[in-house]
Amino acid sequence: MAVNVSRTSGQRGRLWMAALALYVCCWPLSLLHAQGVELSRSDRLAILYTPQLQFAAGGEPLIKIGIVDGVESVRFSASTTVDILPIGPDGPSISVPANTPYTVRISDSEPGTYVHRVVVAELTPSERGTLPDVRELWSQRGYVVQTAEVGSIFAIAGRRFDTRKTLVVLEPAPGLEVAESLAEQLTTEFGIDARVHSELDDYPGCTLTLSGAPSGITITHRDLLFVRGDADTVFTVQDVPFDVGTRNEGTETRRYLGSMYLTADRNGQLAMVNELPIERLLASVVASEIYASSPEDALAAQAVAARSELLTDLGVRHLADPWMTCSDQRCQVYRGLDAEDSRTSAAVEATRGWVLTDGDQIIKAYYSSNNGGFAGSNATTWGEEERTYLRARLDAVEPEGSPFSGGLNDESMVRAFLEEPPESLSAIESFGSGRNFRWTVTMTASELSSAVAQRQDIGRVTDLVVLERDASGRVTRLQIAGTDGELTVERELNVRRTLGGLRSALFVMDIRRDASGTLTSVMLNGGGFGHGVGLCQSGAIGAAERGWSWEAILANYYPDTTLRTLY
Repeated sequence: MAVNVSRTSGQRGRLWMAALALYVCCWPLSLLHAQGVELSRSDRLAILYTPQLQFAAGGEPLIKIGIVDGVESVRFSASTTVDILPIGPDGPSISVPANTPYTVRISDSEPGTYVHRVVVAELTPSERGTLPDVRELWSQRGYVVQTAEVGSIFAIAGRRFDTRKTLVVLEPAPGLEVAESLAEQLTTEFGIDARVHSELDDYPGCTLTLSGAPSGITITHRDLLFVRGDADTVFTVQDVPFDVGTRNEGTETRRYLGSMYLTADRNGQLAMVNELPIERLLASVVASEIYASSPEDALAAQAVAARSELLTDLGVRHLADPWMTCSDQRCQVYRGLDAEDSRTSAAVEATRGWVLTDGDQIIKAYYSSNNGGFAGSNATTWGEEERTYLRARLDAVEPEGSPFSGGLNDESMVRAFLEEPPESLSAIESFGSGRNFRWTVTMTASELSSAVAQRQDIGRVTDLVVLERDASGRVTRLQIAGTDGELTVERELNVRRTLGGLRSALFVMDIRRDASGTLTSVMLNGGGFGHGVGLCQSGAIGAAERGWSWEAILANYYPDTTLRTLY
């Protein structure tokens, strides 16, 4: 499944001679350019943009993950001698010494060109029969829809897996900003998880210059530099951005294993891409996503969920980027070598290669911090087709016979559930996330009006009315009245954000008014932290503390799925 770059026999011979010349004499790259020995631009960049998997010697997939983008330069060093390969892994190389600070700068850059479409639905092969209904729905709403096929069928060790998705998309937008604005509008208007699907039309381009080598030598190449060490090489990268676009935004030095690619990102700025085996990637991801001191079986369950979530999105998202997945919360958080912990690494190793499947599809293994004792639904949370393993359901130690097992169908039942819940897996005391099992927030009229104004200014808030809840009791439609207008908020995440960033949408409200009837404050009593769909991390800890195995934990949070090994 490695990328096959087609070459004529004459090209292969010239590349071999060029590699030998570089090794013996360290010929300048400009001379290679003059001799015309490079691969085509498309061949070079296909290494980064192909959705096909390559594999490490042990049979596990290699993953390309974007760790830096949107910058003008990157500074790094390596703990061992490394090879600079200007045209990719199969090309000629230049060896540079260890423990030397290098800087790569980008110049003469130009952004790529893309076609941007808004995704209004995402269907698996088994759900494709619903496509006519989806088309009709959007036609009635006044939109013309098209389809885009992403993902692939692949086999590992004789096992067949299917990551194909049919994206139902609108007609191309005139630009990314227009597409993003339309996606936000549709999300608000129809309560779906609309997003932008960008298709690459032409690669971004740039000139990359690496400096810092002994004797002042610089290495310059067009579009791509590949830096390869050995299995133990540690790359130390300075000023890695994190939490970009949030109030916690910053930079820090991080260390990574594997290999590095440097190229232009979609906007023509510098990007650094780390390639490493999936299991080593997961060692950092799992340590970043759950308490490393959690019980072993909770860590193992998290490892399988993270592996499944990563693999099911390969070849489906980030097709317009020079990486397969990103390193922040939009995908799964990856902070490199320093984030690893021996306990989470052991959990990854103990579950090596295991994923959850629904038929031959690796599942969407959503997870969140604390579900408050009731799992959320993927359908009502994101407007997706309902997955049988992601339905709303009571997450109690003994759900059978509970008055809440049929769902939290009205306000009084939600209030009773929050006030006197059954014994729940997520009601833990051993870790801080357990404090989110139940919570109370009080907002003054001024605080509430200010929070709502971040979404839409409707003046001073005068009333709030829950219009709709899903079966998990989460608010999915909220009407807010103000002195200057009215706002209806769709979807649980939008509800949470509009009310100042609530921990979850599983809540009830007590509105307080003065003698004249004017709203003075609102007290919100709620449960859980996050969307509540899929694995509940607090619940996994609670189950493990009760002696549940990681297999039993996964069966609880992803019912009717199958555990299978990839490698």
